[in-house]
Amino acid sequence: MGQFFIIVFVLLFALSAIYYFWRRRTLTQLREASEYEWDFFQKNEPDFIAHLDQEQFFAVFRHTHFPRFPVYALGAFASFLISLPVTFALLLAGILGMRKLGFIPEPVDFANQYFVQGETMRIFTLAPKEAALYFVQDVSGFYYFFGILVAWLLVVGVFTHHYHKNRPGYLRDEIIRAK
Repeated sequence: MGQFFIIVFVLLFALSAIYYFWRRRTLTQLREASEYEWDFFQKNEPDFIAHLDQEQFFAVFRHTHFPRFPVYALGAFASFLISLPVTFALLLAGILGMRKLGFIPEPVDFANQYFVQGETMRIFTLAPKEAALYFVQDVSGFYYFFGILVAWLLVVGVFTHHYHKNRPGYLRDEIIRAK
């Protein structure tokens, strides 16, 4: 398990480094594009941007045109990794709590009962006690799988909510908003 986290954190670091260099290059290109737009507005509509200097215009232009998806995807990936140990701890606490309250039978109790599946009946008493342990482990693996899936959906839900809530408008709308 430790190797998994090491590999994933190295991958996260590599993706962050790639994003950093991509962001620098994109900001350079956006600065050039904003200079063209600044010149266009200075010539054709100087009253429209009279309240802005060139740096403020670049900030509005960057806010409008900078691609936002990579940083949100990287943030969601990092948040999921950071929340994974907490998710495991909560799932384990849930299993222990349900076992303490009697919602989950002990494997030994399970082994001494009948198990009905579809139209057939299997009797665990004919099988060794280890078979019941394997069955309970399979059920808890199912619980962990869907618990992690729910945690991932919550993280993605939060990030998509913020992604769409903070969506910028068109350049003209953002210039008007900056007044």
